[in-house]
Amino acid sequence: MQDALALTARSLLREAQSTLADARGSTEPRRRRELARSAVSKARQVARQSDLTDEERAAARQVIGHGRMLATTVNASVKRQQGIERERDQPDIAI
Repeated sequence: MQDALALTARSLLREAQSTLADARGSTEPRRRRELARSAVSKARQVARQSDLTDEERAAARQVIGHGRMLATTVNASVKRQQGIERERDQPDIAI
């Protein structure tokens, strides 16, 4: 039973790593953010498993860190782009 759980966790870790790679490769900001958040969620599930090696836990923590950083960066970029578009749409008011 423990072997099956460890195998499932390892599979989920590979899936999280693959999802993070897809997030890095995506050009559309919202898709990147969704993929990064999904990778973080999967990696958190893996990190909770008690029957993994230290290397596997470290890999899960690495996915969590990189995924959070990517999601935060993309979120800031989207907000910045929205501000630029808003400024373009609204003419300046002369005082």
